[in-house]
Amino acid sequence: GTQQKPWATMGSTAALALLFGCGLLRVQIVVDPLSLWLPDASTSAVHAARVRMLTGRPDARFLQVLVEPGGTGAAAPLPLRDGLLASLSVHEALSAVPPGRSAVTLAGAPTSSGVWSPLELWLYDRRRLLADPDPAATLARAVAADGIDGGFTAVLLGGQLATQPPLQGGAAELPRNDTALNDTALSALLLNYFLDGS
Repeated sequence: GTQQKPWATMGSTAALALLFGCGLLRVQIVVDPLSLWLPDASTSAVHAARVRMLTGRPDARFLQVLVEPGGTGAAAPLPLRDGLLASLSVHEALSAVPPGRSAVTLAGAPTSSGVWSPLELWLYDRRRLLADPDPAATLARAVAADGIDGGFTAVLLGGQLATQPPLQGGAAELPRNDTALNDTALSALLLNYFLDGS
């Protein structure tokens, strides 16, 4: 059969390739990775389209940055104030990126800075942090059961930092002498950014 009619074989192969290649006419290039995982008719996609229509802004996104000031692995954590200052430097670098030049463009909600982390206790201000006589006590009060607002943010803040010794127990469980508080070290801190999608 096919050995006697090679042109028929090549012609049918080319015809099948053209037929299957017709699907390439409908190729769409997707630059938004979220849309690859989220069906168009999903509740989230429908709500996002409504928000875009009402606000005229792109979809908001969320970014989490885990700062480990002492490094990962066996590296020792930094003293608390130094670790907080290192975390603040990371925040300042991310906040300094011009809008539209990076995915890290801060939105106005839910906080005025577009970010929520334990650094909010010092309003992301290096001078306030340096002026605080005892950052460990400030953090301990914030993560105590009643916290700074009746306990609402205590769980959030407590889940966004890892210290040695742990501060999650609140001020009542911390040693009473200043030396113990000053020996507190920061292992990790989480910065949560709300991006405006531009």
